[in-house]
Amino acid sequence: MAALQMTVLAIVAYPKLARTDLQWIESIRTKYDPQASRLGAHFTLVFPVEAAATHVADEVAAIAQVHRPIQFEISRAETVNDIFGNGWHVFLVPDKGRKAITELHHQLYEGVLRRYLLDVPFVPHVTVGSGETEACKRLALDLNTHRRVVPGTVGTIDVLAIEAGRVQSVGTYALGRRAAGGQR
Repeated sequence: MAALQMTVLAIVAYPKLARTDLQWIESIRTKYDPQASRLGAHFTLVFPVEAAATHVADEVAAIAQVHRPIQFEISRAETVNDIFGNGWHVFLVPDKGRKAITELHHQLYEGVLRRYLLDVPFVPHVTVGSGETEACKRLALDLNTHRRVVPGTVGTIDVLAIEAGRVQSVGTYALGRRAAGGQR
C-alpha cells in the first residue's frame, strides 16, 4: 500500500460580493492585513492542517453537495486576539448567515479532519487587519462607526494547498448540487 502524500491544507469560502463591497474590503486588507497578497477576502472554514489532499477533497466534495449556499450580511467589525499568540486581528463578522457558516465549519471537521479541530470557539469572519492591539482596536472602531452592511453569498468552498508561502487551489466545490433537489 502506497503512503499517502501529506500536504498543508486549508478550506476557505470566497464570498460572492457586490464589486464595490469587494473593492472596499480589499482596500482595507491591502493596507492592514499582511496576508492580503496571498489570497483574496475569504472565510476560513478549516485552519491549515497537514493532511492527505485526496481524502480531504473527496470529503469536502460530498459535504458541498448537500449543503445549501449561504446568504450572509457582514454588519460589524471585531478585534480578536490571535489564537496562536501572534498579536491581534480585525474581523468583519456576519450576523445574518453566521449560524449556517458555523454549521458548515463543524461539518467539515466531522470526518477525516476531526483530529485537527481546535478547542476554541469558531467565529465566522473575513480578516481585514492584523497587528498591535491599539491599531486593531482603532481600525475596528473606525469600521463600526461607518456601519457599512455587506451582503453576500457563500456558494463554493475551496481546498487550498499551502507550500513554501504559496497558496494553490486543490479544488473548488459548489454548494448545494444535491440540496437544490430537495435533499439535505
